[in-house]
Amino acid sequence: MKLTTLLATLVLATSLQAQTIQDANNLFALRGEDTNNAKKAADIYGTLAANSGDKLEKGNLLSQQGLSLYFYATRQKSENERERLHKIAFGIADNAVKTLTNSNDIFNDTPYTNTQEAKTALALAHYTSAINMGKWAEARGVLASLGQWGNMKKHLDAVIKNDETVEDYGAYRTFGRAWLKLPFTHGGSKKKSLRDLKYAYDKTFNEDYLTSANSTTTLYYLDTLVARNVTGDAFCDVYLGMADLAFLSDEELAEINPNKVPEFKSDIVAFDNGSEFEEDVHDHANKQGCPKN
Repeated sequence: MKLTTLLATLVLATSLQAQTIQDANNLFALRGEDTNNAKKAADIYGTLAANSGDKLEKGNLLSQQGLSLYFYATRQKSENERERLHKIAFGIADNAVKTLTNSNDIFNDTPYTNTQEAKTALALAHYTSAINMGKWAEARGVLASLGQWGNMKKHLDAVIKNDETVEDYGAYRTFGRAWLKLPFTHGGSKKKSLRDLKYAYDKTFNEDYLTSANSTTTLYYLDTLVARNVTGDAFCDVYLGMADLAFLSDEELAEINPNKVPEFKSDIVAFDNGSEFEEDVHDHANKQGCPKN
């Protein structure tokens, strides 16, 4: 009788935990409807991570918490608030790295067990730390944060070592953006930016919609194409692929990437108003004879 009760309790606990994880996933899926849903999801992921005794699960939950906070933070109007939240988020991701490597080294690139599942989880943790660190640096000002670039690079190198495909080849997207923004004294290079962004773009290219499955990759790629003065079809094809996204329904955007519809919609707005560009991408397009439809 006691064994039956114990088993029933364990099954119930597992069911409740799974439902709670699903609740967090559901809230994060609704982040585009209300940014606060991302914060609510982050809180749930964090609570679950604190109560998890499984390294792989705990690491993934912490990464999801960091990614949820990333989405929430990037949409805050206050620069100080963005800075604060991104710092919290990359600290959470660093804890994920320590959990998944069973060490206190936040740059450790070797998972606690040599399985692809653990490698992918560790890659995601390093990626989550890197992108939050990058946005934290933006909020502080690039010149004030140049000292962090070395740390950010270590995280991105660890992503590529373990699973370069994580977040739509996100390490290459992040590297590409960083090379464009960094001064040459710290490795800044338009050539390296073009190399890494082209790689991410090509690896995620959707043949049906003729654009990347990650619209942020396309935004960054366009900026670097202009910075490198790339002309003709090599530029226009990328530009028009991004412009055409504005005419797609949510269902069609989901066909390109079911996990990134809110990001697609934000990036469409950013493309239209040019808020994420360093260069005048639309002027370049007009000069090339490839204006938006």
